[in-house]
Formats: sequence, structure tokens, C-alpha cells
Amino acid sequence: MVNGLFRFGGTVMAKKRGTGEGTVFKRADGIWTGSISLGFGQDGKRIRKTVYGATQKEVNEKLDDIKQQRRHGAASIVGKDSVTAFLNRWLADDVALNKAGKTHQEYEGTVRLYIVPFIGEIKLNRLNGETLISWQGKLSRKGFSNNMRLRSIRVLRNALNKAVKLGLIRFNPVSALDKPRVTRKDVTPLEPEQCQDLFTACQSHRLGDMIILAAMTGLRKGELFALDWNAVNLTEGVLVVRRTLQELRGLTLKEPKSKAGKRVVSLGAEAIAALRSRLKKAQEEGFDSEQVPIVFPNNLGGYMRGSNFDRNVWYPIRKAAGIPETFVFHDLRHTQAHSGIAHAGGWGGSQGDSEAAGASRLCHHRKHLFSPPAGGGTRSRRQGDRDDEPASREDCQNGRKIAGGYKSWLQCQNE
Repeated sequence: MVNGLFRFGGTVMAKKRGTGEGTVFKRADGIWTGSISLGFGQDGKRIRKTVYGATQKEVNEKLDDIKQQRRHGAASIVGKDSVTAFLNRWLADDVALNKAGKTHQEYEGTVRLYIVPFIGEIKLNRLNGETLISWQGKLSRKGFSNNMRLRSIRVLRNALNKAVKLGLIRFNPVSALDKPRVTRKDVTPLEPEQCQDLFTACQSHRLGDMIILAAMTGLRKGELFALDWNAVNLTEGVLVVRRTLQELRGLTLKEPKSKAGKRVVSLGAEAIAALRSRLKKAQEEGFDSEQVPIVFPNNLGGYMRGSNFDRNVWYPIRKAAGIPETFVFHDLRHTQAHSGIAHAGGWGGSQGDSEAAGASRLCHHRKHLFSPPAGGGTRSRRQGDRDDEPASREDCQNGRKIAGGYKSWLQCQNE
């Protein structure tokens, strides 16, 4: 033994290390080598990790780094955990369980199209900022928009944040990337004359009334597809939004994402007229409201697919009305909020910055929606309020919860 080292033939061995500490030795060519066991693979064979260095200290530091990663559960230190393998597990075991189905589909598409083809084969623990900058450069040179690049960055950041929490990597290399500059689309609302042309063109189709209702209330397409006659009260002039239709490997009815999505919408005269027109057409088509409760069904009485609606209803009507192709169905929400083409209560809280939004939020989740509760109302939550006390305009504008029941809320709308 010389200076704490053992010599066996042409190989210099360091002092014996403890169990699990690994083995360090100097080869005959002067290269220091370290080897450590990482356990056993699925085939029962031992998995070993070997590192090299110019000095014994360098090798020991590398072995200590591997042991540190092992203590934090880093499976990727084996060197076999690629970005693709990790992302596939993340999508299946995390995103699919904790995100909405549509979100999972969007993440999966982003991973498949913009991440895996470029960096999928790289080992997770070899991913660094320089590699990711190069990845974004390749996306840009291939003509992908800044919006697509930004989406890919966000998805990868979310995935690697999970990898950091799991101890698979020490830090998230996405932090080295600058966000691509994305120019938001300027939505130009329809002018009143354009709205009139659009409403006139709607009369040519059995489902044209859906476009009118969307423009008057700001309801989303999925909410309109899911609307049934049980949620509509034409006498009181209200409808309830409690479901939306999601098209994801088939059609699925689901609740809105947030509590605010469940709401009561007050209807103006034009919206009521559109629903009465649709009800008359449904009866002429043989779709009795009890047998076919869907307000806007397809030709067979089932739920309408968004792609079919766009192709067969929205696009032809938009063209007939002379509306630019850049104006999409969702933009009707902005048109309603901008022009105020419905009465004050007609927006129903679909847009967060609408002045009338507070009024509709007053009656979220009311059990007695279409008729006053027995006894003329519910007990007021504000001390001193009477059950039959009218709601003030201030209450309506400020969006305060009125405990006088649905009757008081209607008084808000009719002031």
C-alpha cells in the first residue's frame, strides 16, 4: 500500500469503500474509473454505472453525485430514461388523471408534433438550456408559428416541473428559454348593420336560430349544443347553463370548468323570439320537446358535432351575410359585449368585464329556478331584509348576492 492506495499488477486500487459506496481504481493507462451498482433490472441482471476522470477526486465526486440522485429517487440516472419515455408516462399517469380530457388531448398533440420529433431521444438527465434553445431554433426554421412554439414551451415546462418534483432532474432547463412574442388577435365586433344581415341570413337554416341566440346571450358553442328545453323558460325569459358538450373521441356531456360557468342567463326579446322560432321548427320536424329535449339537434335528433355545424350551418350563413371568414363563431361573444344588442340583463355574466355580469351571478345554483319557493321566498341572509323586499339597482350592479330568492333577481332584470 502506497499513500492509501493498493496496487494489484498494473492497476491501482483506492482504499476499500463501504457497501453501496462503489469501487474506484486507476487503470494502467492512468485513467481513474469508478463503478457503482444501481440495483437490478427487470431481467434480474445487475445494473452498474461507470464513470471516468483524470483524478481520484473527480471520480469520487461523480459517484457522490449519483448517490445523491439515487436518494431523491432519480430513475433517470441509469441513463435509459429518454425525454419521450418520461413524457409518455407524464401524459398517462399525471395529465390524464388530473386534467380535462380536452387538455390532455392538446398536451398529447403538442408532445407528439413539436417535442418528441426534435428532442425525444435525448436522455432526461442530459437535457440542458443549450439543447432547448437549439430545439426552438429548429421549430422556427421549420415555419412553426410563435404561438405553437410558446405552447410547446409551456407543455415542456409543466412536464419538467414534475420531473424536478420527482427528483429526476435538479432544475428545469426550460428556464433558459425566452418566451416567443405572440401577437394577440384583434377581434372586430360586428356592427349593427352586419348583425342585421347575419340574422336575416339565419332564417334560411333550421339551426340559424342558434346563431342569433349566441349573439344575444354570449353562450359558447358547446353550451348551445348541450342546451335542452328543460333548461329554458320562455315565460320568465331565462335559461340555465349547466352543461357543455365536449367533442373528444366522441361526444360527452360535462359540467362547465368552473362554478361561474353554471349560470342563469336572462333573455332579451330577440333571444326569446329565436327560441320560439326554434321550438316551432322542432315541432314541424317531428322533434317533440319531450321526446327530443335537445334545443339544437342534428337531423336525427341527436347532439350536433361542432365540425358539422361549422361546415353545414355557420360557414354558409356567414358567407350569405357577407361576414369576413376571419370572424369565427366564438367572436359573437365579443360582438354582444361590445354592441349591447341585447337588453341589460341579456349578457348573463358570460363575460367577466360586462356591467350586467353581476346580475346573473346572483342566482347561481338556485334550486327553485322557474317558480318562487313555497311561502313567497327564502329567508334573507342579510339581517333586516324582508323576503319580499325588492332588490335595489345598486345590488344588481355590484353583483351582491340577493337572498330574497329568484323573484328579487327578476326584479333586478326588469328595473
